[in-house]
Amino acid sequence: MTEVEIVIYTHRWSALQVEAITSIALRTMSNIKYSIIVQQEPVSAHENMARAWKRVSAPYVVYLDEDVQVLQPRWLESLVKVLKERKDIGVLGTEQTRSNLDLVPQLSDDLYVKKEKWIPGHVMAFDRTKVPDLAFDTNIPGRCGMTDLDACLQVRKAGYLVSVLPQVVVYHPMRDDDRTRKIEGRPLISEMKSWYLDQHIYMLSKWGDFYRDAIE
Repeated sequence: MTEVEIVIYTHRWSALQVEAITSIALRTMSNIKYSIIVQQEPVSAHENMARAWKRVSAPYVVYLDEDVQVLQPRWLESLVKVLKERKDIGVLGTEQTRSNLDLVPQLSDDLYVKKEKWIPGHVMAFDRTKVPDLAFDTNIPGRCGMTDLDACLQVRKAGYLVSVLPQVVVYHPMRDDDRTRKIEGRPLISEMKSWYLDQHIYMLSKWGDFYRDAIE
């Protein structure tokens, strides 16, 4: 039985996906049985995340942004270990480095977590048995953004913690210029800024003070 399904969600094919999958294949050294799902359709990130959630069946699901590369052999084992042992955690994230030249610590059995109000969507490890009714909101304005925050608020509303495992570090390159994003077919910074006000209004209407507390 597959214990973990790793979801890479994207709206188009790119070499970034190949690099992400290669990093998983090379560095996931564990007895955990896992599979990889690439949810690739020309729709918004919200929709691809939602469609992937309907496809998964394993008890543990890890969402990875398409440009993330894993760096440590026991990254998956560590995430699953914490989700199994900590019955109060519904979703678990990681730290990230913006440079592939940074030194990454070796993972040990001495794992500790940090409680957060929400975690970004570059890595989100869910225990599906705790949040079976989770639904990625496809009505959020814009092609991306706020989906991770909305999912975290759902986890907290269900009574579970949102946390980060600081010892696990992934490579998530910084792409803050529109020229690079245009070449890669990613949403432009200018586009994302134009979506933000509509997203902010939407989240306020949906969550009210719960949303305000999360972004403070």
